[in-house]
Amino acid sequence: MKHLKFYYLVGLSCVFPFILSSCQEEETLVKDQEVQFSFDVVSSGANAGRMGAVEEENIRYVYLTIKDETGNAVYAWHTAELHKFGSHYITRPLLLKEGNYTITNYAIMDSARNFVYATPREDRNISYLVKDPLPIEFTVSKDDITEVKPEVIPIDLSSDPDDFGYASFGFDQVDIVHGYIAVFIEGAYDRYILTNADLEIYARDWQEPEYNFIKQRGLYEKNNLVTFSRAYNQYKLRIKRPGFKTYENVFSITELGHLSHRPLQVYLQKEE
Repeated sequence: MKHLKFYYLVGLSCVFPFILSSCQEEETLVKDQEVQFSFDVVSSGANAGRMGAVEEENIRYVYLTIKDETGNAVYAWHTAELHKFGSHYITRPLLLKEGNYTITNYAIMDSARNFVYATPREDRNISYLVKDPLPIEFTVSKDDITEVKPEVIPIDLSSDPDDFGYASFGFDQVDIVHGYIAVFIEGAYDRYILTNADLEIYARDWQEPEYNFIKQRGLYEKNNLVTFSRAYNQYKLRIKRPGFKTYENVFSITELGHLSHRPLQVYLQKEE
């Protein structure tokens, strides 16, 4: 199994070493490392003609699951938006801590959320078509931006989901919901401005007394698209930023689904 890693060094320093507390706060803010995802299309016989038709298919999203070394899903059924740079598609950075990770699901969707490409699992009869089938391991290192670029195979109406290792190619719309979250802090002239923060997601079924930690991710200065699985009925969201009070609230899966057209706006207050 191959490790897919590409490094770009980012220099981080504290300009004034004697301001120790300021440096410590900065390190807290940048403790997560950036990881971006792309894809390479591999020909699969009759689908060879589609290799040059990626642009016409209106490619829009990567659908993936990432697990850490303990098997915990840090990004479960996560949908990351793809952005086009020339002929190349790549996601905005996802935030992960240093360590080793494994991709267990990887598919490409168009703007209508139809699956158009996917990476097969290594125990399937078409896995030989790609150099590195699922699961794919990669490493996140300190002060590096990692790009992971799995090979994918075209999907059409004749494709059998089982050949790729999936039950179907339509589980996205059945099993998950999407919502948007934006975080604000008070800026100059008593105006609130968008800011970065850390989001922790916990979930449980109604019958379970305790919440289970699902994943942690970064939130950027925008409306952030967040994915939630219908496997859980209730979620607890915790949003943190150094120097500010932690936001925490509980939502049903139905309420989270409403965030797709009515984003959750969180206004963080400074610690006293």
